[in-house]
Amino acid sequence: MGRNTILGKCLPLVLGGLVLVFGVTMVIQWRQTDMETNRRLDESGQTLAAVMVASLHNAMLKGDNEGAQAMTSKVGESGTVRKAFVIRAGGKVFVSSDRGMVDKSYAAEEVALIKKGSRSTFGLLEEGGKPYSRTLVPIVAETACLDCHTDVKAGAHIGYVGLEPWADRDFQAAGAAKRNLFLFNVLAVVLVGGSIVLLLRWITKPLGEISRASALIAQGEVNQTLTHQSKDELGVLADSFRSMLDYIKGIAQTAGKIAEGDLQVHITPKGENDLLSRNMIHVTAVLQGMADETARISHAAEQGELRTRGDLDHFQGDYRKIVQGVNDCLDAVIGPLNVAAGYVDRISKGDIPPKITDKYNGDFNEIKNNLNQCVDAVNALVADAGMLSVAAVEGKLATRADASKHQGDFRKIVQGVNDCLDSVIGPLNVAAGYVDRISKGDIPPKITDKYNGDFNEIKNNLNQCVDAVNALVSDANLLSVAAVEGKLATRADASKHQGDFRKVVQGVNDCLDSVIGPLNVAAGYVDRISKGDIPPKITDKYNGDFNEIKNNLNQCVDAVNALVSDAAMLSVAAVEGKLATRADASKHQGDFRKIVQGVDDCLDAVIGPLNVTADYVDKISKGVIPPIITDNYNGDFNIIKNNLNNMVKMMSELLAQTDIIIRGAADGELDKRANADLFVGGWNQLVVGVNAAITNIVNPMNVTADYVDQVAKGIIPPTITTEYKGQYNVIKNNLNNMVKMMSDLLAQTDIII
Repeated sequence: MGRNTILGKCLPLVLGGLVLVFGVTMVIQWRQTDMETNRRLDESGQTLAAVMVASLHNAMLKGDNEGAQAMTSKVGESGTVRKAFVIRAGGKVFVSSDRGMVDKSYAAEEVALIKKGSRSTFGLLEEGGKPYSRTLVPIVAETACLDCHTDVKAGAHIGYVGLEPWADRDFQAAGAAKRNLFLFNVLAVVLVGGSIVLLLRWITKPLGEISRASALIAQGEVNQTLTHQSKDELGVLADSFRSMLDYIKGIAQTAGKIAEGDLQVHITPKGENDLLSRNMIHVTAVLQGMADETARISHAAEQGELRTRGDLDHFQGDYRKIVQGVNDCLDAVIGPLNVAAGYVDRISKGDIPPKITDKYNGDFNEIKNNLNQCVDAVNALVADAGMLSVAAVEGKLATRADASKHQGDFRKIVQGVNDCLDSVIGPLNVAAGYVDRISKGDIPPKITDKYNGDFNEIKNNLNQCVDAVNALVSDANLLSVAAVEGKLATRADASKHQGDFRKVVQGVNDCLDSVIGPLNVAAGYVDRISKGDIPPKITDKYNGDFNEIKNNLNQCVDAVNALVSDAAMLSVAAVEGKLATRADASKHQGDFRKIVQGVDDCLDAVIGPLNVTADYVDKISKGVIPPIITDNYNGDFNIIKNNLNNMVKMMSELLAQTDIIIRGAADGELDKRANADLFVGGWNQLVVGVNAAITNIVNPMNVTADYVDQVAKGIIPPTITTEYKGQYNVIKNNLNNMVKMMSDLLAQTDIII
């Protein structure tokens, strides 16, 4: 149930009105019940008081005061009355069931009111949660009373009878009546409200269904079904809505058929005022007329009657514009077609016309552009043919037409001419290319193409040259691979070559023989050094670069020996604890110097932080708190620095907190404590323990000071019951003895006094 529905809007108002009406009614009924209860209490009080007045008249005439007292006591003890009493005209109580009231003055304001005749009942009172009322009835002086009461006249008030009857039963009855009224009103609200809700639902349910269907129809959804059926106004409304849906569906179906091109649909108007159906019939007729006119124009075009146009007089509005557009379209088509036909005719006869410069739009402009492209293509073909002819006469055999400038079959024509030229000039270019590549060291593959005549002789000579050069390259590669693989005894076979190629191969073999001896010596020395076996220096004689290699190897032996010597020296110094010992990097060269310097730097980087750490630990162990380390360190050395700084900070804070406690003790501020939250782990436990120890010391001192202060002020405090240990327990016992002694002293003083 939404807030915007009829039921959602009406139901809160109706239910609220019902609750208000029945609530006001219930309040009025409760008020009437209270008034009726008060009236009954007043009547019963007045009746009982009147009976007592009549009885008291006889007792008072006889002067029987005891009888009057007995009567009031009897009434008061009956259980229905809280109290019964008689008041004299002067305001004092004459007799009463509550004998404590006798001869006491009664409330003057109530007596004054009853004398004026304005009040007889004084509302509801309560005693111990039990309600009662109070009634005062005057005792009127009669003729017989005048003998005793000579100072009054007949009809005057000579006293008053007071009654205080219990009202609990009346109030219980009134409460029951109120509960019944409340239940009745609640039941009435529920029944009436339920009936209204059912009525609203009975009305709003079909309205909601119709409303939802209307909303969907407004959105174009006409395939709706209403299920509500009844013979009342809502049923009539639902039937009318279903008829409207059927009508709209029929129009929609008809419009759909027209949209699909079915103009033979049959539409029957519902009546003279069915404007929608009549307009649909008119639309169908107009569209049929347009279809007929279009068919006539199409048939004329098929017959070649391109001058036939649509008849504008048969149409109006936008339909007239459509037919006019068709006519204009035909006019726009025929002109460009005639131009295109003329150009095609001239080109087919070899008469190349000039390009079309007139302006056309859309596809007609595309036709114009295509014709102009055709003119350009034929002109380009003629131009390339002339260019090749002039080049051939001038001996420029490499000249070719650019076939990429042409398209389609025109490109094939130009490409065919180029291919013809290539078949003549190709062998000449191959021979020139092979010679050029061989001269540059780029050995081409053997020629496998077939040539005839002199071209084939050239091909065979080129292939023999390629074979000879390939053999020379193959042997060079053989020697190169063998050298890479360490097969230094490998040589090329010079007998496989001829002429100068054989001399080249033999010279390479002789060169290798003169190189390999020194290289083997060098290889042996490098192998031993790489395995940690430092060989003796070479003493054999070599010439040229081989002597240079020998000297370099001897220097390498000296350098490695020096490096090994310094490493051994640093190792011995470290074992002996001589951490300041360093190798002299200046005695080494190159990367050997970098190695020695790196070892020295590594030792400096390790020993420096270790010395700082040792110094800080030494100072702290002696009670000296050093400053925070501010130097920069990396990696694990930075962690050591941070840990030392944390320890320095912790020790400083521990001293500061200790100073707080000491200064507090010196200044008598015994409540001062260290802040244990500044520390963690064992240091936190230490500070907590110190605080606890001070508290345990200060608390007994505070108790002692308080007890001494109280005794000094003459106040004897109670005995101390808290448990203490050791010397604190002795102090407690002494204080308790002093308290007991002072208490005994005061007791003896009181006895003397």
